[in-house]
Amino acid sequence: MQRITRRGFLGASAGLLVTGAFGVLMGGCKPAAAPAPTAAPQAAVPEVEEPVVADTPAGKVRFLERHNAAFGMVWDRAISVFNERYPDVEVERIHPPGDEDHKTKLLAMVAGGDAPDVHWTTWDWVAQQKQGVYRNISPFMEADPTFDIGIYEPSWIDMWRQEDGVYGLPWDAFIFMLFYNKEIFDEKGLPYPDPNEAMTWQEVLATGQKIAEWDGARPITLGTKQWVGGWGTWWSQLTQAIDGWTLFDPEITRLNMDQPEVFQVLDWFGEWGWKHRVEPTPAIQTDIPMGFPSGKLGMAIMAVCQWSHTREQCDFEWDVAPYPQWEGASKKGVLGWVCPVNMVVGENPENAYNFIKSVCGPEAYIELYDAGMSMPTLKEHVDPVHPAYLNSKPPENNQHTLEWAQYLQVPAPWNNAAWVEVLRIVNDAVTQVYLGEMTAEEALMDHAVPEANKVLTDMREAGTL
Repeated sequence: MQRITRRGFLGASAGLLVTGAFGVLMGGCKPAAAPAPTAAPQAAVPEVEEPVVADTPAGKVRFLERHNAAFGMVWDRAISVFNERYPDVEVERIHPPGDEDHKTKLLAMVAGGDAPDVHWTTWDWVAQQKQGVYRNISPFMEADPTFDIGIYEPSWIDMWRQEDGVYGLPWDAFIFMLFYNKEIFDEKGLPYPDPNEAMTWQEVLATGQKIAEWDGARPITLGTKQWVGGWGTWWSQLTQAIDGWTLFDPEITRLNMDQPEVFQVLDWFGEWGWKHRVEPTPAIQTDIPMGFPSGKLGMAIMAVCQWSHTREQCDFEWDVAPYPQWEGASKKGVLGWVCPVNMVVGENPENAYNFIKSVCGPEAYIELYDAGMSMPTLKEHVDPVHPAYLNSKPPENNQHTLEWAQYLQVPAPWNNAAWVEVLRIVNDAVTQVYLGEMTAEEALMDHAVPEANKVLTDMREAGTL
C-alpha cells in the first residue's frame, strides 16, 4: 500500500473521496464530492395550500433524470406504467448534457425560470430542499383519497421526511451486505460466511488475514484497490459499536467524534491497514464486471444492489452474507439506502404528483424487481417477497437480504447539506489513521473536529444547513 504523508494527503483530499463506494461507473446512488453550498437561487416557490389531484390531467410533465443506459431501460418501463393510467400526459425526459452534474443542472433550470416538474435525486437532496427547490408533497397525498403512504416500509419514508412533511417517495433501495469471492474461499479451504448470521468485524479481519494476497504493495484478494477513505466502513462501524452514536449532534452544530470511544474504534479499524495489511474496501456489485485494477476480488464491504444481469457478467462465483456486526454490541444493525423522486417547483404540480405516485407505486416496482434494480420497499412485496425480485437474484441469497432488512439502521441526522463537506474532512483524517500516520485522537482533534465544526458554523450562518 502506498503511504501518503499527512501534508501530501491532507492537501489533496478531493481526489481521494469515495471512488468506489457507490457504483460510480453505473451512476447509481452514491455519495460524491460536491462543491461548497452556494447561495440559494432566487426562484419563486408557489404556495400549495389546497392541491387538486386531477384524475385525467392533460399536458406535460418534465422529468430531470440522472442515469446511464441501465437506469434508462428501467425508467422506460416505469414511465410506461404512468402513461397507461395517464395516456394524455407527455413525459419530457431531460438529461444533463455531457458531464454536468444533475444537481447543477437542476439549480440552473430553477434559477433560469425553466424548472422541471420532477427530479430523481440522490442522498444529499436536502441541500436543494433547503434552497426552496422542492415541493412538500404531503398536502397532495393528504388530499388524495386513493393514496396511502402506509404501503411503504416506514424506514424508507422516514429517511427523507422533513419537519413539515414528506418531500419524496422511494425509488431504488438496498441494504449493505458482505460480498465475498467463493472461489478464493474454496482455494483456501475456508467455509463460506453464514447466510443467516452476521460475522463479527473481528471474524472478518481474521478471515482477511487468512486469504490476503499481495501484488507488491497492492492487496489482490481483500478489497479492490489501494485503500481510499470511503465513508461506508468507518461510519458503519461507529454506528454499530457505540450505542446511539450519530455523526452530528441533534442540532447539527458540531461533529460528534471527540470522545474516547470513537478514538478506540477508529484506531482498531486503522490497524487493518498499517498493521494487518487487510483492506475493507467499500464497493458495490455493479462494479464487479467493470474490472478493478486489483485483478482478483476477495471480500469487500458493499451494498446489495444487484443491477440487471450482474451475476451473468461476472467471471467468478460470488455471494453475499449479512453485514458484519461489532462484537459485544447490544443490537444488530445494517445500513440502508434509498434515492427518492422529488417534486420540483414547476408549473405542473398535479402532473408531477401523479407521475411520482405512479413510478414509485406497486405496478412500477414490479418492473424494478423484475430487472433486479431494487429491493422491495412496499409492505405487500416484502412478506412474502415478490417473486420477480427473488427470481432476479442469485439463488443462494434470495431471502436473507430481506430478512436482514428488519435490522435497518438510519442514524439521523445524516440526510442533510452538511454531509458532503464534513465527510471529506473526516475521510482525510480516517485515512491518515488507516495508513498509520496518526492516531485517531490526533487526526480527529487536530484536524477533523475543528475543521468540520467550522464548516457547520459557516453553513448555518449562510442558511444552507
